[in-house]
Amino acid sequence: LLSVRLLDAATGAVLAGATGTAEDRVKLVEVLRQLSESMRAKIGGGAPAREVLDRVTTESLQALKLYSDGHALGRQGNWAAAELLFREGVRHDPNFATAHLFVAWAIRNQRREATAEYLPFARRALELAGNATEEESLFIRASYHSLNKETKEASPRHEARVKRYPH
Repeated sequence: LLSVRLLDAATGAVLAGATGTAEDRVKLVEVLRQLSESMRAKIGGGAPAREVLDRVTTESLQALKLYSDGHALGRQGNWAAAELLFREGVRHDPNFATAHLFVAWAIRNQRREATAEYLPFARRALELAGNATEEESLFIRASYHSLNKETKEASPRHEARVKRYPH
């Protein structure tokens, strides 16, 4: 249970309040965002300008920012710059499974075909997949097989992820 109160500094009177519940650590950030928006609406503030962060599992805000920026660069086709940011994200959180995976994809997407260069990152992502959300884990497992050129193993995993998480 999370509770937020805005107090009058002079009197200590409660000016506004909000509560929310997060079932687990993964949902905690979403509940905090909702509480923040609720409080902002109650006191008449507008939504802040904010950067868009991907929804992936890491314990480091800095690693998340680096990953999100790298992902944006990758979507633009700038995989060399994205690789640097993914690697830096891994440095900030060595247990960041999805960042490890995207180091592998960034290397592969630069047409650097040497599997010895990118497969260690994919393997490490697979080892860490149990620390990620189910959606991330499905993607990591499918990608691992794709990067290993194991289409028969990759395809059903990709299909399962798309069916379960159609967005």
